[in-house]
Amino acid sequence: MAITEDDNAPLLYRDSWLLGMDNREQQIYHENNEPPDVKQGRWRSIRIIYTVVFLNAICFTMLLPSLWTYLQVLDPGASTSQLGWTVAAFSLGQLIASPIFGAWANMRRSHKEPTAFSFSLAALSYSFYAYLESIPGPKNYYMIAARCMLGLSAGNVAVWRSYVASATTLKERTVTMANVNICASAGFVLGPILQAAFVPISYPGPMEKDFLHVNMYTIPGLAASVFSSISALLILIVFKEHRIKDEPGTEAAHVEFLPSQSKTSTNVPNNSSFLFYFPRLTTPLIMHNFAWNKSKATFIQGMVTGGISILAIFIYFVVKALSKRVSERALLMTGFLFTAAACFVFVPFGQELPPRGLAREIVDLPTMAPFSSTELFTTPGYVDTTPKDSRESEGCPWNLSWCAHVPVLHLAQYAVGTLLYGVGYPLCHVLTFTIFSKVLGSKPQASNFRSLMGIFAASGSLAGITGPVLISHVYDQWGPRVAFTGCTVFLLVVILYSFSVIHRLIPLSQRQKQMGPLTV
Repeated sequence: MAITEDDNAPLLYRDSWLLGMDNREQQIYHENNEPPDVKQGRWRSIRIIYTVVFLNAICFTMLLPSLWTYLQVLDPGASTSQLGWTVAAFSLGQLIASPIFGAWANMRRSHKEPTAFSFSLAALSYSFYAYLESIPGPKNYYMIAARCMLGLSAGNVAVWRSYVASATTLKERTVTMANVNICASAGFVLGPILQAAFVPISYPGPMEKDFLHVNMYTIPGLAASVFSSISALLILIVFKEHRIKDEPGTEAAHVEFLPSQSKTSTNVPNNSSFLFYFPRLTTPLIMHNFAWNKSKATFIQGMVTGGISILAIFIYFVVKALSKRVSERALLMTGFLFTAAACFVFVPFGQELPPRGLAREIVDLPTMAPFSSTELFTTPGYVDTTPKDSRESEGCPWNLSWCAHVPVLHLAQYAVGTLLYGVGYPLCHVLTFTIFSKVLGSKPQASNFRSLMGIFAASGSLAGITGPVLISHVYDQWGPRVAFTGCTVFLLVVILYSFSVIHRLIPLSQRQKQMGPLTV
């Protein structure tokens, strides 16, 4: 019987020509007798997903190294807590959009429509981000709005991930998910490097007009807008939807244990989203502890982020190889241990205090923290007469009281902690979703109560909201010692909890074989 592709056909019924076969016959067909043209089309669409994930990763990470410094340009008085709200706005938008895009995909039986719309929204949002300097008014709040819009556009993550899960067999899924993350990591490499390459353009840049600012902070936003437009066109013009059956028996379902399994699995990704605030926090961290100016901090953080991403690509290849011999759950626990070790290494120790930055106002001496011999640059009472737009405060700011008693973070600690994080986070990132998708099976996983994919995405977004706000507030009030100690304790709790439930994180088909067939 001929096979046709229809973009408007419901996903559940596009393979209706197979309904005459039982589950075992369907599985044998897809594994051994899938028509070459259908298989070629299926993998062409998966490769389109690889491409747009790569471009989206470039766009996302190209802005990260300069997020803190750009915020300071828009609002010179911005605090680390304000950076936390700026970062959290992205996750808030994603939290709102994930169930909407999921419901859209489920209602229309289409992954294509919400994905194309989201990339179009991303192109508009990045343009808004690039034009923030040209908009009169409270620019710091506009930046939060731009980040929220970018988060709304990122609500497509659950949609394209569910497509990859529904378009691959159980045997293909681990490798395919690893390939998706390799593409993302390749984008994570190129994005920060591009931002570092834009640093020589400097700030102010070659063009600073009221209607357009071209500098090291705005060019990444304009480039990201172009890349997002390309992604939208690829989805609209080239991408075609395909879906295949998974292993026998996975369509029917042990519905009664899926919620329990999903709740167990969803608590694990919360850790990953919480940890992903790490790259944003390190920019003010290195500026405060190493007395680097905006340009130097942006350049170095861009190169470091790119280096972490190169390491992540290597880790994903390792996961692809080891997953055939080592339990994915054991690899996940290894990732948790590495990330916990990274947070522990970032806890400052010793007696040396961080260098102090320029005091930009006359300080009331009786209310000021005691002066330390290790504090550099100025003495209390100094007035900086440098023009507001050109001066930079290098070192730990005078308005942060913890700078007078919390030890400095040493460069060696920063290097070792970053390396540990670069190993641990990719393991957590790729394996959480891989295990979660296997627990649910290959049903269309839009945001609905049956698939629970929306809960997975929403829980990660919720952690992305609370994590940045909490950590940035703790950092502002008590410094890196308390902030990273808290992260370490949190991760140890996650590890203990994960060990207690890890035996339940098994593929749906395997659990069904253990429990026997049930009727829904």
